Amino acid sequence: MLRSCLALLLGCSLIVNPVVHAAASVAKSGGRLFQFKDWEVACDNVRRCQAAGYQQEGGMEGVVPEPVAVLLTREAGPGATIDIRFIVPDPDNRQPPRSGPWTVHMGETRLQGVVSEQALPAKSVQSLMVWLSKGDNIRVSRGQDVRHISLSGSHAALLKMDDVQGRVGTPGAFLRKGDKPESAALPPLPAPELRAKPLMAATRADTTLIKPILAAVKKRGCWDDVAKDADADPGIIRVSATEVMVTRLCWQAAYQSGRAAWLASSTAPHNPVPVVFPGVDGLDLESPSELNLNPDGTAFSAMKGRGIGDCWETHEWAWTGQYFELAKSQASGMCRQIPGGVSLRLWTTKKP
Repeated sequence: MLRSCLALLLGCSLIVNPVVHAAASVAKSGGRLFQFKDWEVACDNVRRCQAAGYQQEGGMEGVVPEPVAVLLTREAGPGATIDIRFIVPDPDNRQPPRSGPWTVHMGETRLQGVVSEQALPAKSVQSLMVWLSKGDNIRVSRGQDVRHISLSGSHAALLKMDDVQGRVGTPGAFLRKGDKPESAALPPLPAPELRAKPLMAATRADTTLIKPILAAVKKRGCWDDVAKDADADPGIIRVSATEVMVTRLCWQAAYQSGRAAWLASSTAPHNPVPVVFPGVDGLDLESPSELNLNPDGTAFSAMKGRGIGDCWETHEWAWTGQYFELAKSQASGMCRQIPGGVSLRLWTTKKP
């Protein structure tokens, strides 16, 4: 699971310094990622849920199956419709890719003219949902190219979606329909409002602050992988007339690296405070992978699950003037050979 890759980067304490602003915000609850055999489910902070099903991991008799996925998305609230899309990567990522629609086989039922990553029409969605309740796999074909989506774990995934959205026992439930009114389904939660406060470009004089600020850092666990500041690509950005933010590489892996940040006074004593980047499900990141700070006040991080890039976890934050607040979070927890992964939303916000 991709989120386990972040275990070494996580901390949950709120850090406050009497001289400079608090550099950490409270971790966010609401975004969760669940896995059930060949399926996974993500429900975000507004109760929007998605389920993704893949080919069987490892295949049969040592044959590696071609990648394929089906993605179901449903907003919260009574009467919410179901968006279903098939994701069928081109074999070997040929350029230009092969074109043409696919045929989806569900027992004796066929859905023809299915285009990868395009939403199915309502009638096809209905047929697919019936098959998900009784079938054992879905076959996707185009000529000699045949792929299989496993339904192992699909029932648990769909029940999890219904449970989070309060649909169990209602007419709109995926599986366990009942006599409860459709109005019993939980309504969507409001997305938090968040606007980033722009950061300021560092001046030439600001760059002279990097060395003394890093020297004043007391807890140096970040120095383990990159011991010398000169090798750690240090940087600085001005936060206000009296504060700056200094960053340096903290860890390095085969295909990505992590960067930590400290908020400090621009005059001595600098009193640097570690910047904690809030995550979902009560987890914070202290040294996010491939961290980028932007002049518009946003920060972005991308954590690759493995080298071929078929699973990711990404975060975006907004600077409030005192700390970074989580703006967006997405994950593709299962590494199933889909280029770029199937991105599932864990956190969302809106601008006021």
